[in-house]
Order: sequence, then structure tokens, then C-alpha cells
Amino acid sequence: MRNLLIIFCIILTSCQLREVKNTSETRITIEVKQNKEILLDGKAVEIKDIHQKLIDYKSSDKRNKKDKYLIELKVYGETKMGVIMEIKQELRKANMLKLEYKAIQ
Repeated sequence: MRNLLIIFCIILTSCQLREVKNTSETRITIEVKQNKEILLDGKAVEIKDIHQKLIDYKSSDKRNKKDKYLIELKVYGETKMGVIMEIKQELRKANMLKLEYKAIQ
């Protein structure tokens, strides 16, 4: 029983450490709607403008280092993979490579 309690405490502690470590990341959301509208943090953008908007965002963000960004890519409906690949290419240009994908029906 004591060993089980020790294992539980170790697991709980490691989970808490992960939560603390992730709080330093800035999360940026890119949504691809069913009507092919693209939103960057809630504002409509064209694919070709994503790179420059992200560069502008990084230069204006004084509190975060450039490698501490997490891009949350939300894709709605039956979006073509070509659109996602174009967005990923723009993210590469801005050196924002940490992605989290979400498919939404």
C-alpha cells in the first residue's frame, strides 16, 4: 500500500511540473473554417499574410522568447490538405514549428 502511495505521489508531482513548464508558452490559434476563411487569433487573414503577421507578433511580444510559441491549428470540416500545407509553409518561414492540431467536425 505504501509503495502505491509513493508511486501516486511521483506521478502527481511530474504532472504538476509539466503544467508549470507549459505555462511559459504563448499559444497562437489559427482556424481554418469550412468556408475557407482563415483566422489568426480571431482576425481574418490570407494565407500569404500569415508569415508577416507572425513576425510582427514576435517582434512586438517583449515578454516571450521566440522559441516559446505554440501554434494551435484548428481545422473545420472537409478542409483540403493543400490549404494546411500552405499554412505550414508560412509557419516554417516564421520559424514557428511547434504545432498542435485539432480537427473539428
